[in-house]
Amino acid sequence: MIELNRITKIFENFNCHSDDYKGAMYINIYGSLPKAYFIYLDDNCNLTYRSGSQSLNTVKEIKNRIDEFKLLNNLLELSEKDENISVFCYSLNEWMIVSRYERLNFLFTITKSDENDGLGRYYVVVYTHHKIEDVLECIGNCFVKNEKHSRIDFGIAAIDCSNSLYTAWYDYDYQEIDIDKNYNDDIPYNKICNLVSDEGNSELILFYGEPGTGKSSFIKHLMSKYPEKDFVFIDGALLSNSSQERLMSYFLENKDTIFILEDCEKVLLDRDKNYNPVMSLLLNLTDGIISDVLGIKLICTFNTALSNIDKALLRKGRLSLKYEFKKLVKEKVRKILNDNTINEDMTLADIYNIDDENDYSKKQTKKIGF
Repeated sequence: MIELNRITKIFENFNCHSDDYKGAMYINIYGSLPKAYFIYLDDNCNLTYRSGSQSLNTVKEIKNRIDEFKLLNNLLELSEKDENISVFCYSLNEWMIVSRYERLNFLFTITKSDENDGLGRYYVVVYTHHKIEDVLECIGNCFVKNEKHSRIDFGIAAIDCSNSLYTAWYDYDYQEIDIDKNYNDDIPYNKICNLVSDEGNSELILFYGEPGTGKSSFIKHLMSKYPEKDFVFIDGALLSNSSQERLMSYFLENKDTIFILEDCEKVLLDRDKNYNPVMSLLLNLTDGIISDVLGIKLICTFNTALSNIDKALLRKGRLSLKYEFKKLVKEKVRKILNDNTINEDMTLADIYNIDDENDYSKKQTKKIGF
């Protein structure tokens, strides 16, 4: 095993401002000239690479969204379990992972970009003179997706002090759900995924149904499945209280974004029966020249009946997909609760809160969804 003290001494004394210091540091540690390989995560969080035999001065690192918290904690756990791997932090935005194996040398860096976009974007490069496949097998655990939990990046539309709309970015831990287990078999899962993943096209998707049937949980699943996409939530009240001009300016600044319009019944209601000034903007965003230019996708959720929605939204060519989330059929409820005596369909909220004897929804006007 390569001595940690020697690596630490090289690490502390090296000129980290040189353009090729990473490769030069590798030479100082291992005594061999490395190749550079670009590392990134694919849609399924599988570790992938692109080979790069360029000189170290011309390496172009590929930028990708990597979960800082999960990645660095996995690295630290790995370094604690395996004394042959050490993690160094040489600035607030840059980390270096060094192998101390005698027969498998590698050094890879994780550098946070200078972009202040709140999305956690990083440059990742591996240096080694060994077979990259062997190195990836060794360090792959650092990038393995947790099957039960992942972190979701998402935006929330808000109003600043100048009365303009902006996007505030957040992330949080998300517990993955089993779609086959928790949703009825009629859900058009593949079509929904194709619409969300399709690049450059505007789409209008309507998710409706009574509270607690899993609309929000399904959207969270889509966010987890497509972490490279920008998902931004807009509250229905914010929509209905904003002018068309302010909304249009905001949408123009967010091309190719997936907007989640939550509980937006008020702005989707039939214009013949309700005053609805936002509807014309939504129609332009989902069909016509503006939609072609912006490539915005709208996922609208609501609890009212589909018959109350403006008929113009439902026109063929504008509406990409509509799906009603209904109570889970009793056969699936039985499997979840492991109770063959269940004789009725149930909402997901009722299923996963079955031990709660209090039904506060009868006492409060606020609805608690799943």
